[in-house]
Amino acid sequence: MVWWRIKVPPTARELRLPGISKDAKIWVNGVETKINSEKLNLPDKAKLVVVRVPMKAGGLDAAGEFICNGSAGAPLGSWVDMGLKRFSGFMDYETNFDLPRNNTTVRLDLGKVQYMAEIWVNGKKAGERLWPPFTYDISKFVHTGSNSLRIRVGNLVVNEMGLKDDLGELRHWGWNGPPPDSVFDAGLFGPVKIVVNQ
Repeated sequence: MVWWRIKVPPTARELRLPGISKDAKIWVNGVETKINSEKLNLPDKAKLVVVRVPMKAGGLDAAGEFICNGSAGAPLGSWVDMGLKRFSGFMDYETNFDLPRNNTTVRLDLGKVQYMAEIWVNGKKAGERLWPPFTYDISKFVHTGSNSLRIRVGNLVVNEMGLKDDLGELRHWGWNGPPPDSVFDAGLFGPVKIVVNQ
């Protein structure tokens, strides 16, 4: 058997598990839950999802993905301040912006990012970075008028590995990891700027 224990991020309403075996068993907050597809609807107060898959059934076709409710107009900043102290994964930020006519070069500067970022402009992937500077030439992806921007930020797995329940197993394999109460900050801190040269 293969077991996965997945902490549910705040406001998550759905968990997608592409290619999950029909022989898998899933528990949400300790209660066994039946799913008829690759999508699992989550109750409002879901905290933990446990998945058990027989070895012969294999894994997933792609990474699991949480879908969270709505959006927030909050300022950019730390995921720790958002209550995601032990979350390891990705968060998407979306916005729209307008451009005047006759632009020769348009650059996107994300400012401070911890730790990696991918961007899409008008639905097309326009770049990715694993380290600073988080700047991108988006000239060929934009047009006059309204444009859409999606930024996906990912952090390090170390925050989740620092969970007290996991440290005993990791130390068994020789990894001492971070001190149990340490957290590596993450997020899109900005300032995010679109620089237009005409």
